[in-house]
Amino acid sequence: MTKKIIGLAAIACSLAFPALAQSSAPGRSVVYTDTSGKACKSHIQGGGEIAEWICKGIGREVYLIDAITRGGVAFGKNGEHEAGFVPTSDFVGKKIEWRLQDGRPYATIYRAFVHIENPNATSSKASTKQVLVVTKLDGDGACHMAYVDASIKNANARAAEIADANFASFECGADKPLQVGNPAPFIFH
Repeated sequence: MTKKIIGLAAIACSLAFPALAQSSAPGRSVVYTDTSGKACKSHIQGGGEIAEWICKGIGREVYLIDAITRGGVAFGKNGEHEAGFVPTSDFVGKKIEWRLQDGRPYATIYRAFVHIENPNATSSKASTKQVLVVTKLDGDGACHMAYVDASIKNANARAAEIADANFASFECGADKPLQVGNPAPFIFH
């Protein structure tokens, strides 16, 4: 619990002093990979109901699954898809940001395009909300550390700060993802 408080204090400090947030710790770097194009191969599963792309990542492959009722991302061939979302036609952003320490990935950030139904609307209008998903890479597995509403000010910087401040203390399976702003809901199974 103390580690979480320290991590949250680091985020608060970096938000109060943006110049500090831009500096990176020694040995830290960022690399971007594509979620489409030549870096990815696609195939269809389940009689044509599920499309899956396998893309090159840093130290592991990335599996992007786009289904009619659920979208999701998995890191590594043994990684299960994390909490999914109701995808739009865009599904995920064009890049995945890999946060590295001494060349080894510890977290990723990707943009999800989430379909939002409006139950109070008089028509069947739906909208799209963008969420930055911060994922901890934990051995062969992965889990979501945070969902950042992409419409808030400095959303990308906030997602990076959360990844950097919390990857060491966040416990997959025990800790719940932090929600920043008003991110669209993800489907938990």
